Amino acid sequence: MSTFPTTSESIYVQFLFFKKKWFVTSQGEINYLSSAPVSGLINLYGVTNTALFRLYGDATANVSSEIQTSLSPMKDPIRTKQALKFGIEATLTTGGTFNITVDSEQGSSPVYTLSNTVSWYNYLGATIPWQNSSLATIGWLTSSGYALYKSDAQQYGKYLGLTMTSLNPGFTINTIEFEHELRVRF
Repeated sequence: MSTFPTTSESIYVQFLFFKKKWFVTSQGEINYLSSAPVSGLINLYGVTNTALFRLYGDATANVSSEIQTSLSPMKDPIRTKQALKFGIEATLTTGGTFNITVDSEQGSSPVYTLSNTVSWYNYLGATIPWQNSSLATIGWLTSSGYALYKSDAQQYGKYLGLTMTSLNPGFTINTIEFEHELRVRF
């Protein structure tokens, strides 16, 4: 869960309306904003005390993001729900890792780390790292584009939701899915 700043701290945010949806973003401490057309497309620029730069212009840079759903009663607010599984359908430009918690009014689950990378193991269960000619460890991606991330879930409550954080470059969340069982009333 996010923490709120004290009265002496400031958070600079932008509210964007794009493709009939609202987004809240932050590009750091920006003093002034302006837009300008370039090759027929509108671009947004920001000015800090020392620099002018284009906002939202790099589709390959890592972006720190947090997506938090509402806590949903799932059509029955008086019954306790036991979360069984969850899924995230995403479209990515590169491989990605998401850190997800299953939330309820009781608190949050431990973090589930989901990735579309492949790990190689030997018969003892030890990870086998792959290295390139520069001796840098490399990862194997299953794909870019559409990916379904899924996991078992351990959380219960009258209301369930998810919090997802990542450092992935440009991605789109297509759906968020839950499987749950209804438990006791009240």
